[in-house]
Amino acid sequence: MRKMSLKSFRKIVLLSCFLILLWPHVATADNQDDKGKIDWKIDRISESNRNKSNIETELDRSFPELFKSKTTQQISLIQNKQKQSIDQLRQELFSIELSENAMIENTKEQLFPENYVAPKTTKDFNSNNALTTKPMTIVFLFAIACFLSGFVYYLFRRFADRGDTHER
Repeated sequence: MRKMSLKSFRKIVLLSCFLILLWPHVATADNQDDKGKIDWKIDRISESNRNKSNIETELDRSFPELFKSKTTQQISLIQNKQKQSIDQLRQELFSIELSENAMIENTKEQLFPENYVAPKTTKDFNSNNALTTKPMTIVFLFAIACFLSGFVYYLFRRFADRGDTHER
C-alpha cells in the first residue's frame, strides 16, 4: 500500500510541475493580436479627432488662462529674457582675461612678506629628553626578547621530538 501511495504521489507531483510550467505559456497565448503594442489611456491623445475640443480636463477647469495664446507668448518672452541673461553671464564669465602673474605675485606677497621674523622657541629640551629612551635600552630589550623567543623555540622542538619517539 505504501508503494502504491508513493507512485500516486509521484504522479501528482509530476502533473503539478507540468501544469506550473505550462501555465505561463497559456496565460500569454490569450491575446496574440496585440503583441508588442501598448494601450495608452490618455484623454488628450486619441485615435480620432472627434470630441477632442469638447473634452475639458481638470487642468483646464483649474487654470482656464493657461492654454491661451497670450499666455504662451508671455512664457516665450520670459524664456527669451532668461536665455539672454544667461548668455550675457556666460559672456562675462568666460571672456574675462585674468592676469595670472599678477595674482601669483599678490599671493606671494601675502604669504611671504619681507619683514617676517620667525618666533624664537624656548630651549626646554630637558622635559622632552625625560620621555625618550636611550638607544642602548632599546637594543637590550630587543636582545632579551630574541633570547626568550629562541629559548621557547628550543623547548618546543625538544618536546616535539620526544613525542615523535614515543609514537614509534
